[in-house]
Amino acid sequence: MKNKLTAGLLAIFLGAYGAQHFYLGNKDKGIKYLLISLLTCGVGAVIISVISLIEGIKILSMSDDEFNNTFNGGATPVTSDSTSVTTNYEKIKQYKALYDMGAISEEEFNNMKKELLK
Repeated sequence: MKNKLTAGLLAIFLGAYGAQHFYLGNKDKGIKYLLISLLTCGVGAVIISVISLIEGIKILSMSDDEFNNTFNGGATPVTSDSTSVTTNYEKIKQYKALYDMGAISEEEFNNMKKELLK
């Protein structure tokens, strides 16, 4: 799971090198940012830095749900504290949706549900 704060700070501080794109799994864009910064003798790095600053602010201003939908495939972070009942219910709903779409079999759905309810 990608972290919103990490992605935003990478964009702000190391964005000229495409760090946020490497972190978020967009390696092609990260390579483009890196090459532009390195091959233009600093001129491109200034431009990419400004673009990355804007990207970092945009990432940090996203809601957690919007960030998770965009960069984590809609997954919500699971915590191991006392909120596990609600979290487990949400996870079972997600598993059921996967089963309904045909992405997982009934056996996989039942195994995932059993594992979650242990």
